[in-house]
Amino acid sequence: MRRSPSVSRWRGARQMWWWSALISTVLMLAAADPAAAVATPVKVRDRNGVNELQPSMSEDGFVWAQGAKSFVKPENDPKVRLNPAGTASFFPAIDDSTVVYNVFKNDDSNLKMYDTETGERSSPPDGVNTNRFEEEQSVSGDWLLFTRVGHRRLRVVLFNLDTGEQRILENLRNKTHYLVTDQVNGDWATYEQCDADRDTLSNCQVYRYRISTRDVARMPNPDRQQYAGGVTKDGTVYLVSTGGSDQWECGAGATLVRQPVSGSRQVIATLPDGIDTFNTFAFEESDGSVSLLFDRIECNTGASGIYEVEDADTA
Repeated sequence: MRRSPSVSRWRGARQMWWWSALISTVLMLAAADPAAAVATPVKVRDRNGVNELQPSMSEDGFVWAQGAKSFVKPENDPKVRLNPAGTASFFPAIDDSTVVYNVFKNDDSNLKMYDTETGERSSPPDGVNTNRFEEEQSVSGDWLLFTRVGHRRLRVVLFNLDTGEQRILENLRNKTHYLVTDQVNGDWATYEQCDADRDTLSNCQVYRYRISTRDVARMPNPDRQQYAGGVTKDGTVYLVSTGGSDQWECGAGATLVRQPVSGSRQVIATLPDGIDTFNTFAFEESDGSVSLLFDRIECNTGASGIYEVEDADTA
C-alpha cells in the first residue's frame, strides 16, 4: 500500500515536500548550540520555481533529485535523467562512477544502478530489493547503505555489493519511530532516528556505525533535535542540530555541526529561522578539505535548493 506523507511522517516530508504543505507554522525556539558559526553557505543549484535537493557527489559526477526525478551530471557530460518516464525517484547516490537511485512505481520502490563511464543500467545483487520499500540509499566502495520500509518495521540495512553480506544496523517499529539512513563513507556509516507520535517527532538522534568493528555510537546531543548526518572517511560526522528538547520543528534555529570521533562538537554554520535541511553529504576534495553539501528548505513554501559549506573541516 502506498504510504502517504501523513503516515510516513518525516519521510514523506523529505521525499515529497513539494507535493504537500505539511507545516504551516514554524515555532521559533530559543535553544542554541554553543560557539559561533563562521562559515557562509554558498549556492550550488537553486533555480526559481525548481525544487532541487538530496545532493551527493564524487570525483566522477554530481547527483540530485528534482521534483520526482533523479539526475546525474557526469563531470564532462550533460546531465542524465536516471529514472524512466512514468516513475518517481528520490535520493540518488554516487561513489566514483557508480550511481544508485530508487525507482518508485505501482506502490513499489526498488534500487537501480547506473555507470557514468559506460552509461549501463543494472540491478543490484540479489538480496537488496525485496517486496518492501528500499530507499534513502548511499554507496561507498562495496558497501551500500539504505532504508528498508515494511508495513510494520523500519530497518537500516548495510549490504556488501561484492560478497552479498547484509547487516541490519537498526530495526524499529514504524508506528512509534522514524528511522532513516544518511551516509556511508569508507569504514563509517550514519543513520538517524526519532520517536514518533502521530505527526510529532521527538528525541531525534544521529548514530555513527563503524563497519570494521561493528561499534555504534550516538552523537553527543545538548538537548536538541539532531538529524541528517553526513560522515567522512575519518569518522567525523556533520549533522543538523535544531529546536529544543521537546520536539522537532522545521526551521527552528537549525545549525550545521561538526562532530569528530574524538573531541568536542563545533557549530560551523547557522541557517535563518524558517530554513532547514533534511539531507547532508560530506565530500572530501582532492586537497583533503571537506565540502558539506545540503538541501536548503524553506519551511513555509517547500522551496528548495542545494548549497554547500566549503572547508567544513576547518570552519
